[in-house]
Amino acid sequence: MLFRSDVATEFLQRLAAVTAICVENCLNYERLRRLSQTDALTGLANRRELEKWMNIEISRSLREVSPLSCLYLDVDFFKKVNDTYGHDIGDLVLQKVANIMLDAVRTGDIVARYGGEEFAVILPETNESNAMIYAHRLREVIANTDVIYEGQCIKCTASLGVASITDSDPDTPDHFIKRVDDARYRAKESGRNRVVSWRQLYSEGEQRQK
Repeated sequence: MLFRSDVATEFLQRLAAVTAICVENCLNYERLRRLSQTDALTGLANRRELEKWMNIEISRSLREVSPLSCLYLDVDFFKKVNDTYGHDIGDLVLQKVANIMLDAVRTGDIVARYGGEEFAVILPETNESNAMIYAHRLREVIANTDVIYEGQCIKCTASLGVASITDSDPDTPDHFIKRVDDARYRAKESGRNRVVSWRQLYSEGEQRQK
């Protein structure tokens, strides 16, 4: 068999072509996977990803008897922002809020856009007291942040609801999520730009029953 110097080069060229296709397929798969988990506007986790992690963290909290908190955030009067300034500025407000939230969390916390102007944060290993401190700080930063667009300055506020799981207060995922949402709704109902915990609602309910 005669040696041909071009055979090795041809083989390497074919191997490189096949490898390139495999790498491209892997990259495309990863892009699709990330798109399925990420909100396109803010880059945060989307609702589907939030619900997945909520179930994971609630199960872990109950199994390990460790505290877990969650907060829901709703940008106040967001429809008015869109109607007054346009959807481009509305999108900018949502991106600004998302960045504020990302800057405020720890590694391991999960920040997501729940939908529209609603956001959520899952806070593992966090009791209600610390979650409320975080929520009040977040509310204050948002209220003191200006959104500048083409010379226009827009201020916005947010209403936040907080709920927590403790070793003495286990809960199911659906019930836990409802508690957080009920607290958020009360924050909006009672004047906006404020933080309400589910335990505050529970205490109010008990007082009304007495």
